[in-house]
Amino acid sequence: MVRIRKDILNAIVDKTGYSERHVRRMIDKVIEASGYTIPNKRIGGNVLASKLSIKINEILDVDELTEVRKYLAEPVVKSIVIQVKSIESKERQPAKIDEKLIEAFGLPKNLEREAIKMAKVYPRFYILENMLRYAIMETLEQEHGRDWWQIEGVVSRKIREKVKGRINEEREKRWHGMKRGRHAIFYTNLGDLGNIILNNQETFRKIFGRIDHFQTKLSEIEDMRNIIAHNNPLPSHEIKRLRFYSNELRRQVASQISGSLTYGGKK
Repeated sequence: MVRIRKDILNAIVDKTGYSERHVRRMIDKVIEASGYTIPNKRIGGNVLASKLSIKINEILDVDELTEVRKYLAEPVVKSIVIQVKSIESKERQPAKIDEKLIEAFGLPKNLEREAIKMAKVYPRFYILENMLRYAIMETLEQEHGRDWWQIEGVVSRKIREKVKGRINEEREKRWHGMKRGRHAIFYTNLGDLGNIILNNQETFRKIFGRIDHFQTKLSEIEDMRNIIAHNNPLPSHEIKRLRFYSNELRRQVASQISGSLTYGGKK
């Protein structure tokens, strides 16, 4: 079987916001729509990337570019239309803020527009943070067993004490019906997760590569998260950077999350 190029696959994932599995199905559909004149997944991926206006000339060599242009010139392939909606366009629009409420409090007119824009950004933080939690759980459980959280050299006493305080605080406010998850890691924040990874950098280097580079990115993401958490808008260039970082980290940890753990109450 001729496989799709990994760099082309990653480029399509970044462009569409879809999972690798979904992108592979898209490639199969392109091959099918061509009447199977496109002979394999590698060429199918290159054709799909071109149809999505990805700059394949920056990825493929001369021979591959000549090959894909040959297939793109065929009438049956030329007629294939790729319809892709990004993650942002698929997300639901939140309810509009009552204009009378805005006027009553003397709020700026652009508040509603900013609220809608930031509502689309939040899911990325939610998915990224929990994705890291599951990657850490699975990796450290494989390395140290199910009691890895209690091992001093794996999780620092400072983080364990901080988490214990959050759990106790939650118990005191039971009337809110809050429960983050069955495992202590669900009471950590991004900074805590970064410190756990740093504390086990030899283990996590196989996932993240250079841990100092990973820590820099995670620190930037945490700064952006704090802005959102205090109900302030992110500038557009920061949203683009978040999108790039979250896609990159998703690819890095995807192979580590088997989905077999249920610490959070739901798979």
